[in-house]
Amino acid sequence: FFAKKGVMLASARAGNVIGGGDWSADRIIPDAVRSWSADQVLQVRRPAAVRPWQHVIEPLNAYLVLAERGWVDPTVAKAWNFGPQTHEAATVREVVGMAQTACGRGEVQWGDGSEGPHEAGLLMLDTSLARSQLGVQSVFPLGDAIRLTMHWYRDLQAGTPASTLCQRDIANYLALASAHG
Repeated sequence: FFAKKGVMLASARAGNVIGGGDWSADRIIPDAVRSWSADQVLQVRRPAAVRPWQHVIEPLNAYLVLAERGWVDPTVAKAWNFGPQTHEAATVREVVGMAQTACGRGEVQWGDGSEGPHEAGLLMLDTSLARSQLGVQSVFPLGDAIRLTMHWYRDLQAGTPASTLCQRDIANYLALASAHG
């Protein structure tokens, strides 16, 4: 329908996104920041759940690449997945462990997976189309993405403006992306 009208329409979704400035409830990193900043124990319902984690800048870049390409190439009017490669997915336990290391503190109480609402134990994305046709791939290793995120919150609490922290993350991303070619 839209193609006949000269409109390029694509859909895109991203894996689990982390990054500074997210204060949503029931999201592992914001929950960890809130708990550990208040010297409270982080409650984790499903430590074995596997997710395709990525820094928020990764899918934002991918959305921009898709929009630019779509402006000149209507063949990109399809569904896209943006995230890390399948082998880079990690468990909630692994992510929390990396966050603890980056934060330098934090107690955790691990659940057995039966608490709270139902959640899928395994979420994955096939990002091969985005890599092969758009040249979009993750540049931040997961450990770096978590470290950047935890340092963002730490530095915000220390008084650094959020805009400065966001610009720092973008500069880090651009430097790493240009190094990857």
